[in-house]
Amino acid sequence: MSLQTWRVCSHDALRDLLALFLRQCRFRVTTEVKTWDVPDGEAPGRATTGRRVPDIIAVDPENNKTYVIDLRIAWTISTLGGVDYQTGDLARAAEDAKMDHWRWQRENHPDMVHGDTEFVPFGIEISGSLGPQASELIALAMRWVHGFHDSDLYHWSAPSFRRYWFARFGLALMRGRTKVAMAAARRQWPAAMRHTGLGSYAP
Repeated sequence: MSLQTWRVCSHDALRDLLALFLRQCRFRVTTEVKTWDVPDGEAPGRATTGRRVPDIIAVDPENNKTYVIDLRIAWTISTLGGVDYQTGDLARAAEDAKMDHWRWQRENHPDMVHGDTEFVPFGIEISGSLGPQASELIALAMRWVHGFHDSDLYHWSAPSFRRYWFARFGLALMRGRTKVAMAAARRQWPAAMRHTGLGSYAP
């Protein structure tokens, strides 16, 4: 598969894992809701390519507030070559880009305007660092789990529940990073063979 295909697969795997985590935290969850956004013909002032598909729609088990979540993985360590980079900068930038990308929906969608609905751009770096809004969502879900005595969760302590899920997120990112790196290496292999001449030693 191509480099971009592996990136999409990694995104989808992380989306599914986030959905599973939220379900474990007793949120009501649906994924890839293609009918959520307003059709282009009913959206005055928006470009025809502007329809958005949320990665996840999650409903808070306590107050029924709805969270429309769109996830973005920041794949590079730094766009500045390491200059002035702080951990989490790229995740924060990914969330800012999502907020801009979803501006029309945030300002005009009926659920956003009239309902108790909030858009959450979930930014995460390939190294594992979360953006501020992603961190807030995770913290919200964790608080709910340990603020209510759900019999299905009695066997979890707060630290162990947190460690378990952060380990699963980390493993998913590591797998995605490895597959993308392998795809990139395969893409460069023919050029490397031409430049080094090692291909002439192949049987």
